[in-house]
Amino acid sequence: MIYSEVKHLYIYKPPNEFTKKLFQDMRLWSAKPETFNDPFDCDLEVSKGITEEVVLQAVLRRYGKREHWPLEIAKFINSMFGADGKFTPSERDRIAQETQNFIDGNKNSGIICLSAVDDSIIK
Repeated sequence: MIYSEVKHLYIYKPPNEFTKKLFQDMRLWSAKPETFNDPFDCDLEVSKGITEEVVLQAVLRRYGKREHWPLEIAKFINSMFGADGKFTPSERDRIAQETQNFIDGNKNSGIICLSAVDDSIIK
């Protein structure tokens, strides 16, 4: 656990038909992002951030100047770009597919809100 001083976590929810089941099964229910009342909660716009410049800057930060790149990294990066310095059409397709896979995977995730405070949401 990142916060070692937290010894217990509490969930604030009114008792309902699932409360007993929570203790019987020892499993928590989590809400899927599409059930949130705010349409912008968990809105993933990952594809907008994937640009040629962002990729090159990330590689430069990690490996330094191009001449210092490991051979596998240089080959991979070179395969991503055309002669014009832009992503190749196949790379754009790959990025779009991986982005969609990420978004689809997020649809199967859930959110649980917990608190280290046991008696008040205002403390």
